[in-house]
Amino acid sequence: MPPYPPSDGNFHNRETMGANDILAVDVHQDCSPTNAEKDGSRSSPFGNTRRRLPIRPTKSATVITTTHSKQKQKTKRRRRIKEYNEKPLALNIILGFTLLFLFCYAYVSYHTYALLRNHHKDPSSSQIMQNQTLSEQGKSSSSASFAAEDWEFEGVVHVIQTRLMQFQPNLINLGLARLEFFRVFCLPTMLEQTSQNFLWIIRTDPALNTLLKTKLLDMIGYHPNILLVASNANHEGWRGHGAIEFNASHVWAGSYDLAVHFHEAAQTSIVLETRLDADDGLHSYFVENIQSQALEYLDTSIDSVDNVIVEPKWMVWCAKSHLEWQHSSPWHHTNNTKYGYLVGVKKKDCITPGLTMGYGLGAIRSDLPAGHHSKIHSSLPSCEDTNRNNTHCLERFGVDFPGAVRARSPTSAGMKRVIIGKYGNRREYKAAINQQSIQEMGWEGLERGYGITRSEATVARSYLTQHLVEICEENLRGQCTKGHSCKPSSVKYLKQLINNPPLEG
Repeated sequence: MPPYPPSDGNFHNRETMGANDILAVDVHQDCSPTNAEKDGSRSSPFGNTRRRLPIRPTKSATVITTTHSKQKQKTKRRRRIKEYNEKPLALNIILGFTLLFLFCYAYVSYHTYALLRNHHKDPSSSQIMQNQTLSEQGKSSSSASFAAEDWEFEGVVHVIQTRLMQFQPNLINLGLARLEFFRVFCLPTMLEQTSQNFLWIIRTDPALNTLLKTKLLDMIGYHPNILLVASNANHEGWRGHGAIEFNASHVWAGSYDLAVHFHEAAQTSIVLETRLDADDGLHSYFVENIQSQALEYLDTSIDSVDNVIVEPKWMVWCAKSHLEWQHSSPWHHTNNTKYGYLVGVKKKDCITPGLTMGYGLGAIRSDLPAGHHSKIHSSLPSCEDTNRNNTHCLERFGVDFPGAVRARSPTSAGMKRVIIGKYGNRREYKAAINQQSIQEMGWEGLERGYGITRSEATVARSYLTQHLVEICEENLRGQCTKGHSCKPSSVKYLKQLINNPPLEG
């Protein structure tokens, strides 16, 4: 059906008619001769005239029509070209800038993708990008404006000590993995401490591989109270002579002058010495709370007449509860998380992270009990049992909330309570089976209380999964080296992971 109906011969309004309508009218036009024409005459106001045949289109008329149509097309084409050439110059400029913007956007998008891809290959890259100038520029500019003697101790000298890659300087794969766990689980918890009144000494092998050294320096950046020291020694007893076994040339990051200032202040202040492994972390209130308790319980009274210390005081602190991060589920069900699992643990014995020896004036480090951290609880009474009348006791922190977090992975020297895939002793976690349903709550607490995020834990877990065999092979080589454990159970576990790695990611 044509778009408009035929107009019944009304040709004066052709503009409102479609081409089919015109064609329909032409087809139905009556061109047959009239009676007058048959008689050889025609009705005319001028009388009868000679018969005229109907005018029919000729070949020449068709050619003229075609030629006229082509001329109109050429005219339209010239008009369009003229209109295009007469467009404002601003429109061409806008078009040019649009194309330039699209090119720049594509260039930036490509390089952003490349950076993100490299970030997943090398998970420490994000932290390195943030701090890559701090270790060099910061050490020269910030140290120049920092004065160690201006540090305020608030009555307590607190030293936290960490070991990292000592006597294992060239185990690259193992070192990169340990640096990753240090970045995710250890470093942020110290930077998030509500009180920064402490000296954190991180000791590493003087011959540490250049790649590992560079990454470690970039992670730490420059903080006067965070020292990276090239030393394989692990000296305890900050008040004693020779407590600083290193000199300024051994300090790769931090302020050596501040370390000397801490040692001088220890002679007249309460001293706290805390252990912290490189893959563990402490709650953000740890330093503030333990120093507050030290000021309350270890303040030594002095006889005003003879100027003699009446009673030297000392105490030991360790965590009552802590969190464990596991690569795989500690319970018998399919893994369904990409950032690992958290388990709340309460133990009678003391764990390494947060283990603190505190002593007031008149006491020295050798006055405190020595031995393995797991045996300390059996050699000291609880401070709760003695009502703190006798300060020679064991005080627990982390009663109301977990006081520390431990990352259990094959990067550790000891493999106890490490679960990867189908390997590991899950029987130890039977009592914590109800914690499967509170993982979300646990991660929220970890982020608020420790500064450890799920996104960074995801990166660490992915890195461990991708390089598991190489990490285990080098950890096996590092077993029984000086300063590290030498357990047959750890060797057996590492060999299992190497020979039959779990197929999970």
